[in-house]
Amino acid sequence: MNNILNIQVFIAGILAFFSPCILPLIPVYLSLFTSVSIENKHKGNIMLKSFLFALGISFSFLALGITAGLLGTLLNNKLLLILLGILIILLGIHQTGVIQIRFLNKQGYQNINTTNLTNSKIFFLGFGLSFAWTPCVGPVLASILAISSSQQNILVSTYLLILFSLGFTIPFLLIAYFQDAVLKQIKKLYRYFPVIKVLTGILIIYMGITIIAQNINFSVKNDLVNLNDTIVLTDFNNKEYTLDDFKGKNTYVKFWASWCPICVSELDAVNELSATNKDINIITIVAPNYKGEMNKKDFIQWFTSLEHTKNITVLFDERGELNQSYLIKGYPSALFFNTNGDLLSRNIGHLENQQIRDVFNGKKIVHKPTQTSEKKMHNILTTQEIYLAGGCFWGLEAYFEKLPGILHAEVGYANGSTEKPSYQDVINQSGHAETVYIKYDPTVISTTNIIKAFFKVVNPTSLNKQGNDIGIQYRSGIYYTNEYQKEIALTYIHELQKNYDKSIVTEVLPLENYYKAEEYHQNYLQKNPHGYCHIDLNDANTFIEESSLNKSILKNIIDKNYQKPSDDVLKKSLTRLQYEVTQFAATEQSFTNEYVDLFDDGIYVDIVSGEPLFSSIDKYHSGCGWPSFTKPIISEIITEHEDPSLGLIRTEVRSKYANSHLGHVFDDGPKEKGGLRYCINSASIRFVPLERMELEGYDYLLPLFQK
Repeated sequence: MNNILNIQVFIAGILAFFSPCILPLIPVYLSLFTSVSIENKHKGNIMLKSFLFALGISFSFLALGITAGLLGTLLNNKLLLILLGILIILLGIHQTGVIQIRFLNKQGYQNINTTNLTNSKIFFLGFGLSFAWTPCVGPVLASILAISSSQQNILVSTYLLILFSLGFTIPFLLIAYFQDAVLKQIKKLYRYFPVIKVLTGILIIYMGITIIAQNINFSVKNDLVNLNDTIVLTDFNNKEYTLDDFKGKNTYVKFWASWCPICVSELDAVNELSATNKDINIITIVAPNYKGEMNKKDFIQWFTSLEHTKNITVLFDERGELNQSYLIKGYPSALFFNTNGDLLSRNIGHLENQQIRDVFNGKKIVHKPTQTSEKKMHNILTTQEIYLAGGCFWGLEAYFEKLPGILHAEVGYANGSTEKPSYQDVINQSGHAETVYIKYDPTVISTTNIIKAFFKVVNPTSLNKQGNDIGIQYRSGIYYTNEYQKEIALTYIHELQKNYDKSIVTEVLPLENYYKAEEYHQNYLQKNPHGYCHIDLNDANTFIEESSLNKSILKNIIDKNYQKPSDDVLKKSLTRLQYEVTQFAATEQSFTNEYVDLFDDGIYVDIVSGEPLFSSIDKYHSGCGWPSFTKPIISEIITEHEDPSLGLIRTEVRSKYANSHLGHVFDDGPKEKGGLRYCINSASIRFVPLERMELEGYDYLLPLFQK
């Protein structure tokens, strides 16, 4: 919560108390409590009665705060909040006296019998006073209620009214306690009433401007301008830190995720930056179980298996609080702080190390042109090449040639120490591995399925041996030609290791060299049908049946068995907004939600179950303020329900397996694309970028993006 707003509300309560409508009445109320005249100066149990009177005022403010909070939850439109800010400004201007709104000058008091004032009557006297409208307190209270409503949170709204109540009642209790010395001085304050009214008005105007600025993005939250000193982060050993611990040096804070290809590709550079720039704190932030990130244990195991990361400091934002505090919308994102902890700059996207250094030298970030989304799509979906070593290459070649999507396969020798080796050189320890070169169409058989097919016939725990063949040339290996293949291979091996007690010894290395084998080795088993083979070629047919090859999208979705987690799991894994939208059909704010303006290539999946729902191919800019699609990926993955809420008959859409509320479908979409508009809450879905789809198991949807 904004500490400055808290202070402003508390001060508003104090100023309201010292207004000309309240302060002159204080001696009267104290006189009623003692049941004698002020001149008698008899205190009796005045403090108890004063406390009950203040308690009555506080209870009424508390009730008003809860009411304002309930109304505020309905204000999910920025335009309404801006109008509310304008109303608050008008109330403030009225309070200063610059303009006068006539109906605000009316007075209204509750008539309460002041004879025989019991303790309960005193409580209700305070309670009734709070609801009495006076020309100088009414506008202040109305402004605070409006500000509370703008917070769109019942607890925050109630808290603000409690602060206002404390500001209003603490001076009263102090005067009651020190009445002998204070009451004689009260009249001296009357001369300052005009100033107090003007100051109150200015404060109200400022709060109204703040609300407007927050909703047209003119202001930045106070917790975004310096190092956060409250959110606890942990390292690999569970040692606790806050960003405030890094004051004293310039600090570069990078937010990233293991599923982000750009982030992973930058690790070598971050490692180098950390090793060579001791005058800068280089901190990287990962949020386990947040926005698709793996859990902390799996992340540590994955990260420590990588090369060239020993100099990188990784801290865990275990509930995503730091991400939310700094409004991190995408990865990689970076924040730059000076030695005092003040925010210098923020950036989304890739940065070169020199650009990072430049920021601390007072230079602006100049972005170089980056690869377009269409170029990235081309790289992922066009013909790929990979080199696989798995024992005798005769059988492995014949096996892969039986799989759909394999454009060409040949045998050769890879990653050895000599040039143009012969078969005789290889068996005499040239260091080469018998390898199958595979050219494939990733829209038919994905890289993931290539790796899966490979391990179906290769023993990954056998060192320098497959079947009856023994020797270094029979080692198993995956020799990649791009970082994408490397990441997929390492990710799959990480999961595969869970099935073995022994360590997996299959090497994953970049291709260093490859030489085509002699002609008599090519297609050996076609030429010699009864020749030696340590692989059962029928496994190819089995793999086709077991994998996603040749299956429809619907069949793949069914086989994935997407499920809804328990409610306890959802409450821990989802944000409050995601939970309320998916489980109770709440609606998020328009125009400011996460995906309304995102048009990158990829798919949108259910935030609860992961079932694929919509594609970026069908996303369009409807102007409604929420992500809009002309159709789902397949109609079977969406269910429709009549929704009579809001006095209208609308068609609600939900996900098939998790039954998550997604949004509504309308018939005002593009006519040339079917005329439908699926209006979807960003809080109900998660975006999976095209380059991430295969890693997350959505490779069967890659053909959707083939042009």
